[in-house]
Amino acid sequence: MLASTIETCVIATNQTYVNNLKNKDAFTLEAQKEAFEQTKNAVLAILGEEGQNLLNQIYGDLNIYIMKEIEKNVNIQKNSNKSITA
Repeated sequence: MLASTIETCVIATNQTYVNNLKNKDAFTLEAQKEAFEQTKNAVLAILGEEGQNLLNQIYGDLNIYIMKEIEKNVNIQKNSNKSITA
């Protein structure tokens, strides 16, 4: 369920933030960092404090897990977009 939540948040950030900046040719390194933070904050908001505490017990360091899952999903999205436009 956590992986699915992260995937959904990555897709939402792409649709509402990233794609808009890419269309304006303004997706800078700073914008990339902001996209990551928006996605991470959305995931954490969905989980809530109780969910975060529980998942920290399961994963050890929830922030590292979320970071890796975001990176994985961004990579998947990039590669699927390349195959669609190619």
